[in-house]
Amino acid sequence: QAMSKELSPEICEPIAVLRAHLTTIKSGLHPVLAGKLWRQVAQHVDEVLYESITKAGVLFSSSGAEQLQRDMQGVIWQFAPFTKKPANFLKRTKEAVLILNLPLPELKAIVSTLDDPAAAGRED
Repeated sequence: QAMSKELSPEICEPIAVLRAHLTTIKSGLHPVLAGKLWRQVAQHVDEVLYESITKAGVLFSSSGAEQLQRDMQGVIWQFAPFTKKPANFLKRTKEAVLILNLPLPELKAIVSTLDDPAAAGRED
């Protein structure tokens, strides 16, 4: 079954709310205050998303991880009006999604290395 290249319906409303609040911040506040506030919003969004993604017991299929990546890209780009590199302000979420989208053999190798303390200091 081919995956849609669209956002999940469940993420569309939260993105619209986030966009509305960020638009209000940008248009309604002094640029210095807006600069501080959007960073705080990005930090909070990053914390909430990261905790949701990495919650114990949550499993993702490869197609689910791909969809999550599209959805998180949609969230990240809401911060584009404030910075050229919005992903840098949701770094933990971005990195968690990247790990979830690694090919299975690569992921298994990483887990194996992390599980083997002796391998941590070894360079191949």
